[in-house]
Amino acid sequence: MVNRLKNALWLIVGAVAAVWALTTLVGVVQGGPMEPPAAPGPTNRMAIYQPAPGGFPIVISQPGSYYLGENINGEAAKDGIHIRADNVTLDLNGFTLKGAEGGASFNGITVPVDPTGIVYNLSIFNGTIRDWGNAGIGAAPPNGYADYSRLADLSLKGNGGPGVRVGWGSIVSQVTASYNGGPGILAGEGSIVERATVDANEGDGIYVSKGTIMDSVSRANDGAGIILDYGTVTNCTAMYNEGDGIQAAGVVMGNEAFLNGYDLNDGAGIHVYEASRIEGNDVQLNDRGVDVDGNDNIIIRNSAYNNTTDYDIAAGNTVGQIINMTGGGTITADPWANFRY
Repeated sequence: MVNRLKNALWLIVGAVAAVWALTTLVGVVQGGPMEPPAAPGPTNRMAIYQPAPGGFPIVISQPGSYYLGENINGEAAKDGIHIRADNVTLDLNGFTLKGAEGGASFNGITVPVDPTGIVYNLSIFNGTIRDWGNAGIGAAPPNGYADYSRLADLSLKGNGGPGVRVGWGSIVSQVTASYNGGPGILAGEGSIVERATVDANEGDGIYVSKGTIMDSVSRANDGAGIILDYGTVTNCTAMYNEGDGIQAAGVVMGNEAFLNGYDLNDGAGIHVYEASRIEGNDVQLNDRGVDVDGNDNIIIRNSAYNNTTDYDIAAGNTVGQIINMTGGGTITADPWANFRY
């Protein structure tokens, strides 16, 4: 009888242990965190804050990722930030880098000629650079070079010199340059300017040496709207510029040019010299519509409306038939024809 009681007791103990083990296991599976752990925060990013008086220029002398932690106001007769290393990324973080009152500062961000001269792979993005006495970003002569660099999502406004100068092989994307005392955007050979807006600068709007300008707007600048030494200008709009709307060599395709050179009676909607393709552009109310001075160009599928001179084309070029549609009419079946309407 005693043995039976002992055996029954051991069975009860074993059952209780099994239930406890199962309950514990279920607790482990169901009782863990309901959300995954947070992603690690950004690493190796260095913050830049307003320096104490006399602390300008702020010098970045090591590669890495930097960001503004607040708005920064510059000092008279000083640059704002010096870039002295390759592979620097500078996130303005939505803040403003502002020059001293009255344009008394020098450059907002610059590559100093001495001792740096040239840097590579500089990235600056996401903020405003304004009211500096010289360039907003001075990264090409007479400053040092920043080659193969990227500038994006920036507003460059009210600087005493150009909005930005940048070196060879660079990309300037979604940059607005307005009311600067020089050209809006100057980019070196092999550069790309895309989705830019330049407005009311005291010089040319956009200048690129042997590169690409696309999907951009240039208006009301004191010089030409867009100048490209050689390359491609596509899907751009140039309007109300004192000089030519677009002055280029290479491929000039799918652009619009309105009211350029009209006030001074000296400027073309599109002005091209030698060995270029001028196709599918619309020019209206300019002093001259399509102006071709050199030879070995092909001019096709353009339309011109109410320019002082719609087409001013030198000899030695290949020109689609110019059809006068003034007063209406039936469009020709010629796919290469240019139109005056």
